[in-house]
Formats: sequence, C-alpha cells, structure tokens
Amino acid sequence: DQLTYVSPSFSGLQLAIGTQYKGDMQDENVTGKGNASVFGGAKYTVGNFSVAAMYDNLDNYEVTQTGVDNNQEFGDRYGVTGQYQWNTLRVALKYERFESDNENLNEDTNFYGLGARYGYGNGDIYGAYQYVDVGGDSFGDTSLNSIGEGDETYNEVIVGGTYNISDAMYTWAEAAFYDRDEDVGDGVAAGVTYMF
Repeated sequence: DQLTYVSPSFSGLQLAIGTQYKGDMQDENVTGKGNASVFGGAKYTVGNFSVAAMYDNLDNYEVTQTGVDNNQEFGDRYGVTGQYQWNTLRVALKYERFESDNENLNEDTNFYGLGARYGYGNGDIYGAYQYVDVGGDSFGDTSLNSIGEGDETYNEVIVGGTYNISDAMYTWAEAAFYDRDEDVGDGVAAGVTYMF
C-alpha cells in the first residue's frame, strides 16, 4: 500500500517522495474512506558526512476518541538527521518534531536523539538516547527553560549488540528503557535472525 520514488544521486544530493494509500476496508484506515498520505525527504552526502531531512503529513491518521469531534486532522511530522562515518563507527544526531492539529488531544512534541553503532568485526554494538519533550512549542523550547510549566519529558535509551554466526544468520540482544511511569515499555529481548 506504499509507493516511493528515490532519485539517483546528483553530486551527493538524493531526493525521495512517496505516498501510502489505505483503502476504506483496511483495518488500519481510521478514516472510513480511501485515503492517501504524502511523505518526502532529501539527503546530501559529502565524504563521510551526510545530512537528511524528512516530512510526513500523517494524513492516514485522524482523531478517533469518544467524547470529542472525530475525523479531525492528526498533525504533521518532520525532522533532520546528521550522520558521520569513521571506519566502522557511525555517529548520528537528530531533531524531530510532531506538530499536533489538536493540542487538547495530542500535544506538540520535540524529539532530540543521539545514536552510535560500532562494527567490531563479528557484529555490531549500538546504542541510542532520545530526549522527548511533550509540549515544547518549537525547537529548543524544552522543559529545561520552562521548568514548572508542566511539560512531560522522557529520557529514552536503547542498547544492543549483534554477533554474526554466518553470512546469512546472526544473533542479537537488546535492552530498552523509556522512562515512563511504572517502567511501562521497558524490557530486554534476544533472538536469532536468518536472511534468505
């Protein structure tokens, strides 16, 4: 149900645009009618550094909640990521923002992230940290400069690693901590992946 066009690279610049269509009989379609969303982005690479930006109008999502005026637009999401690769170490920074069309139901939210992945030969070790600021008005408007105004903030951490058994199979283990009340969503997982 998704169609994406990715352009060739023009001197390091690459563009992408796509749409996702949900028919009126699909369970994921909350609108009750056929609907298509639009998303797109751009990536520029020079040497070991790259920067990418994206936008999604989230048009396949609408408000469906008892006691409120349903079928309202959900909002928009956009972000930018910078990444640097040095040998087998990759480090990335990101800023992402969700802008709600109805702040009585879903507040504007800023996401600030830092991640790294290191290939040690037989697999990878990786980790990521994300600061989530629910209620931030714009970039940089976090609870750090609005203490006492009731913003919700979360410190999310994921760490993990892989070990290659063969070219087609690897094992992995991962732990996630989402900083929610009563440790909701926190956990560890392990598994084996076979690619064919």
